[in-house]
Order: sequence, then structure tokens, then C-alpha cells
Amino acid sequence: MHLVSNSARLGFWNAWMLFRFYASREWIAHVKSDRYLSRDQFIEFYSRLLPGATFARIGNFMGLVWTAPDPAAVTRAARSGSSIGN
Repeated sequence: MHLVSNSARLGFWNAWMLFRFYASREWIAHVKSDRYLSRDQFIEFYSRLLPGATFARIGNFMGLVWTAPDPAAVTRAARSGSSIGN
């Protein structure tokens, strides 16, 4: 919560709003209760949710790239009862 440095960079009112946000009970409760997925948990979870996704470590974070199926293919698959790509 760098009010002074943010004031110089963002202007006082923007810095003050940012300070109030980070000092709010709601934000502090969120940060205290937040749980992060491990790399393996992230890949397992999102692989099931987004089939065909590719994963990359980006510093301390994980990223993914996924191309959504063609909406027409999804509609055809739903009508025929088959999976996409079959």
C-alpha cells in the first residue's frame, strides 16, 4: 500500500482509491482466505475443463492457451449426441 509512490505515479485521488480498496475488510478477508492451485492441480483442473489447452509457466504463474471449438461443430455435436471432433 504505497500511498506516496502511487500518488506521484497515479495522482492523489487514484492512489487514495487504491489505498482504500487494499485496506478494505472485504479485500483483506479475500486475501486471507485465498488458496492457490499447485502447477499440477492447475493443469489437471483446466485440462478437464478446456480439452486441448496448452500450458506454460510464466514466471511464478501458469498460463494457458485454448481455442474454443467452432460453435457450429458444438451445435452439430449436441444435436447428434456425439462429441466434438468425431
